[in-house]
Amino acid sequence: MENSRENSDRLRAAFFNNALEAFVIFDKELNCLESSQSYLDLFHFKREDIVGKHISAFIPGIKEAKRYRIYQKVIRTGKAEMIDEVVPHPSLGNYCVRVYAFKVKDGLGVAAMNITDLREAIEDLNIFSYKASHDMRSPLATIMGLVNVADQTSKDLEAAMDYLEMIKHQAERMDGVLKELIDFIRITSGKKKHYLINFRQLVDEVLESLSGMEGYHDIYFEKHIFADHKFYSDKALLVSMFQNLIDNAIKYRKKHLDTPWVKVSVTDDQQGVKICVADNGIGIEPEYQNDVFNMFFRATNLVDGIGLGLYSVQHCVNKLGGDITLESDEEGTAFTIFLPDEKEAQT
Repeated sequence: MENSRENSDRLRAAFFNNALEAFVIFDKELNCLESSQSYLDLFHFKREDIVGKHISAFIPGIKEAKRYRIYQKVIRTGKAEMIDEVVPHPSLGNYCVRVYAFKVKDGLGVAAMNITDLREAIEDLNIFSYKASHDMRSPLATIMGLVNVADQTSKDLEAAMDYLEMIKHQAERMDGVLKELIDFIRITSGKKKHYLINFRQLVDEVLESLSGMEGYHDIYFEKHIFADHKFYSDKALLVSMFQNLIDNAIKYRKKHLDTPWVKVSVTDDQQGVKICVADNGIGIEPEYQNDVFNMFFRATNLVDGIGLGLYSVQHCVNKLGGDITLESDEEGTAFTIFLPDEKEAQT
């Protein structure tokens, strides 16, 4: 009998330790009876933090939350409920959690899933869809209005040519919006592919691709490439990252300067590389520097754009497992990026 109980306890422990789903079991008073290891990992708890304790001891403020009343209702009625709720954590901030609550004997079982990233992705997608449609509709509406006006004044050739020039400008605006959206979708939807990176060649390719930009030939470009160790990464993401940073540096140059410059450096750094793209452009106001990586944020209306450039840069950096910092004042801007070497190359 005792061996049977020991075997049962071992099986029970093995199940809770190895279950992939994050779940926890409470008694009818909502004292924690047991937890899966996945639940502990999800919320960064230790077993002794929660087992044997009331739910309010490890989830502060739970008694005032709607979720607490739903838990009590499930215990009372036996009818399962699903809840999406922001859950405060004492040290990790807020989680957005999807919870499935169900009755277990006279107590409660709760299965939880962290959907913070999912909710943020949905929110970004909604903003993206709205902003993209708005930014494309605006120049299209202007084009249609100009066509109507040009048609009414078609006998005045000089006026008609002026309207055609304005239509061309609006069409170029729309083309720019579409190009930004296509590039953004391309880099966010693709899977990473690891190749041996030649930074000298890559930077040259990026500069060549931007050589048709207005103001490109006014800029003095400096390149300092001292990455001599073998470095593996996703070339498409790196190209997008460099293109957006250098594109911004060209657009936001100080046009009155005799020598606007852009400096690109790549150096070996521990198990990866440090990349810096710096310029002596107009700079970014301090109050905007925390927001420049947000989707569709623009710190100035001096040039056209929809505000995806630096958001895309941060996406690339995150996807490559790196980090990025920004320094900017009236003397110019510098972006510094660290990227780890991805040695599992797929050549």
